Amino acid sequence: APALGSQMRAVVLSLALSLAAAPALAENRYALIVTGAPGGEAFVPTYTAWTAELAAVLRGPMAFPAAQVTVLSGTSESAADQSTAQNVRAAVARLRQKVQRDDLVVIVLMGHGSVDADSAKFNLVGPDLTSGEWAELLRDVPGRVVFINTTGGSYPFLKELAAPGRIVVTATESTAQRYDTVFPERMIEALKSPATDLDK
Repeated sequence: APALGSQMRAVVLSLALSLAAAPALAENRYALIVTGAPGGEAFVPTYTAWTAELAAVLRGPMAFPAAQVTVLSGTSESAADQSTAQNVRAAVARLRQKVQRDDLVVIVLMGHGSVDADSAKFNLVGPDLTSGEWAELLRDVPGRVVFINTTGGSYPFLKELAAPGRIVVTATESTAQRYDTVFPERMIEALKSPATDLDK
């Protein structure tokens, strides 16, 4: 079932993050959460809750320094914190300047996506960024990058963003899957639960 598949991928992701966080205490951890344009008032409460919960689990159990977790949201009242292409590019540019080779960088996209042939878009406030544009944007970001696109139509990101030293997770596994997913909810549940990694 799709829900079970999403939950299992979230468990694998949680384990991957745990393993990636273990080796070097000297490493720095950075996260960029981008919650796109809500696409209607009905989605605002859900996306707002998911964003807050994910930021809290990264800053808490996952031990990311609070100042190194950046959140851009389609519902932010601050222009500097809105999920626009300009703000995304600026946030990635800051990461590029700060991150070292052994650091961990987690980038999570939540919201709506669309897919056309072998290309996909993540819906932002204003112009969207395609999977190819995301790939170019992240091309020379140092560190160990974990990129998670939780949206429908996210499958093309898997091929476009794949690179050595990088983990890419998508909520869908074909271009036929274009509908909104519950992947963020399952992923956050897995990251929050101690049962996810029983043997540590």
